Amino acid sequence: MLNERGYWARSEGEVRDKTKGEKEIVWPAAWAVHVDFSAVTGLASQTERLRALAEGMGLKFIALKAEDAFDPTLSRRIGAAAGLPVEEGEGEGVALSVNLADIGLNLHSAPKQDPLEALRALLAGLPAPSRPTLLGHILDGLLTLAATTLPNVGVLLEGETSTRQAERVIGATAGGRGWALPLELATRLPLTTSASSSDPSVEATTRVVRIKPMKDITVKEAAIYCRTSGLESVNERKWDGTVGEPRRDARGKGAFASIEALTERFIATLNVSHPSTVNTINRTGNKLQFAGTPNNEQTRCPLCEMPVDDSATEWKARASLTSLPGRGPERREEEPRETELKPLLCYSCLTAFTPLTAAKRDQLAADVPLPLWVGPQVAQRRGVSEDEMRRQIDEFIIDDDE
Repeated sequence: MLNERGYWARSEGEVRDKTKGEKEIVWPAAWAVHVDFSAVTGLASQTERLRALAEGMGLKFIALKAEDAFDPTLSRRIGAAAGLPVEEGEGEGVALSVNLADIGLNLHSAPKQDPLEALRALLAGLPAPSRPTLLGHILDGLLTLAATTLPNVGVLLEGETSTRQAERVIGATAGGRGWALPLELATRLPLTTSASSSDPSVEATTRVVRIKPMKDITVKEAAIYCRTSGLESVNERKWDGTVGEPRRDARGKGAFASIEALTERFIATLNVSHPSTVNTINRTGNKLQFAGTPNNEQTRCPLCEMPVDDSATEWKARASLTSLPGRGPERREEEPRETELKPLLCYSCLTAFTPLTAAKRDQLAADVPLPLWVGPQVAQRRGVSEDEMRRQIDEFIIDDDE
């Protein structure tokens, strides 16, 4: 739709004559960024088809994969694709891994690992219902990283429909993301890139604004538009496929292994008999207001990069049982260690890293890798350089022989 209205130049140096009814160019250049999840979902890759479609519209195309979230050279690869000078060096930032079996989620320096194997290790280490949530964070993180790395980019346009947004309202609320939900639903949201530097003295900057131009269009309307325009449409993510086959109980329930899949089916089924379902849910979501202060907006979760509720850890401790007496090493209530991830997470991400029951904590993986942007965010929150954070983490590493 934006292409038909001529929002961007289809070629470098294009000039339009408004006296002849030609529309003025809004953006001299535009990029289409596609994130491929086929390696973990099993779906066929759509990258080449989308590349041909984008290039036919005069868009520059960037193809990313979900596992690129663990590739320390990603920023340089994106810059090289955009024609930026490439600096020498192996990578950027500190690669971190987390001990999921530790109550405080202790951090370690992560060894070099194949990005795809790192992604699979993290998915396998998390509780099954948390995996689609993690993939959502990876999608948002990769799009934000691409937008802030590409030159002369001031706007990030996301193709989220009103149907997908209605699913986000219910799914995010059930997953504990109510604190930052108003910001996630906002039509316009400035993206703060405070963790782009390893120097904690560097102030937060805002160069890119995220916009959702399709938030008033349902997925059915989008499919009809594609059909009439001769475009093939694909509307399935199958993120729930990374969880494995769900098991039904004796009552026939339990056909969905994640909140996202259950919400998607619930809205699709209800919308058949009540066509205003999506609109009603979104109108309710649009009334939500962010309850935090400007300081909260700058204090961001290292994983999802959204504002953190100051009392998330305390509320989680009061509302859930995180350990069982007599099982595993006892831990006294004490000040969080400098190498703990738990105090830095928002409530939703903390829940994603928490097993369904305290008895299953010792079944979680002891060491799983984290996306590449977590390291700079942790250093920024700690107020230290990445080199200093690496030194602190290395001091707490315990060898298997000890």
